[in-house]
Amino acid sequence: MRINGSGIGSGLELRRILSRLKDREAVLVELYRDGSLKKFSIVPDRPSAVNMHLDELNSQFQELREVVVDRARSGEASALRKCRRKKTSWPPN
Repeated sequence: MRINGSGIGSGLELRRILSRLKDREAVLVELYRDGSLKKFSIVPDRPSAVNMHLDELNSQFQELREVVVDRARSGEASALRKCRRKKTSWPPN
């Protein structure tokens, strides 16, 4: 996939290109579909709309991170309690 002649390897690269666009600026998208190269021009949503969606996604990732950390701490505390009952050390070697 290419946007305005630049290869896109990740969502981060795509966001960088979109963030540099002027309002209502068209971009050339090139991609292979069914074995042939397709080229088309699009006008993405305004960068502020894109940023709003990215902010929401970032917020959701932060919430997920907090849940994972809380569960990891809970699991570690549970393992520590089990070790204390068995009189073994934590963390295990």
